[in-house]
Amino acid sequence: MLVIDDEPSICELFARALVTSGFFPVVANNAEMALRVINGGVNPDAILLDLLMPGMGGLGFLLQIRADPQRSHIPVAIVTANSLIPSSVHYTARALRAEIHFKPLEVDAILTLTERLVESANNPAT
Repeated sequence: MLVIDDEPSICELFARALVTSGFFPVVANNAEMALRVINGGVNPDAILLDLLMPGMGGLGFLLQIRADPQRSHIPVAIVTANSLIPSSVHYTARALRAEIHFKPLEVDAILTLTERLVESANNPAT
């Protein structure tokens, strides 16, 4: 499980919730760091991705992942605090097979979302 967010408190919350439920989260504070982590050999079952971050940002990261045949299958959920997302961003996320969720997420919602993403990674036909 890869968590990508530029807010340390969000990374910590998500990571703690995931660890307590038996997941092994890897945290990256921006999209560029996340790409380095993945290129360094981490193969996440799923990704929780912030949309608005300095540098590449969430959609730029998502484009990179979807363009890579070895990683294009990884389930991604965009988790953003920005409730005013342009329709073009919604369309792009949908076209790149990423769902959008809005912060704040309760711990139970984080875990339910993660379990569903990991399940879809393990059973691509569902």
